Amino acid sequence: MKSRDLAFCLLALVFALATSCSGSGASSKRAALLADVDFGSLVGLAEAIAIAQEEVPGGIPVEAGLEIEDDDENEPAAYEVALFDPGTNELIEVEVDAATGDVLEVEVEDDADEEGEDDDSEDDD
Repeated sequence: MKSRDLAFCLLALVFALATSCSGSGASSKRAALLADVDFGSLVGLAEAIAIAQEEVPGGIPVEAGLEIEDDDENEPAAYEVALFDPGTNELIEVEVDAATGDVLEVEVEDDADEEGEDDDSEDDD
């Protein structure tokens, strides 16, 4: 149980840091988007994490946040929840619709995306 408490503490810390580290231009744009959201009608963060854990049984939440896109993109507000699966050693992202709680997408993070694509382009001269 202590590891679960630690995971939630780390999750809260990551969320707090992510929301406090944005630039002033991005902050004002984000504030404008948030002003239009009816938070009372949204699924809560804890519930979104629980929904994501149903998709990845045994998954440990390592990051979560509410994503609100510009109106131009016509995408619903959604929670992005990253879970570490200790059984497969994979990081899995689950996207949960913030209004309905429906799972929109489940995707395994690819390490190649984070490391860059230059690894295959070494010179063999």
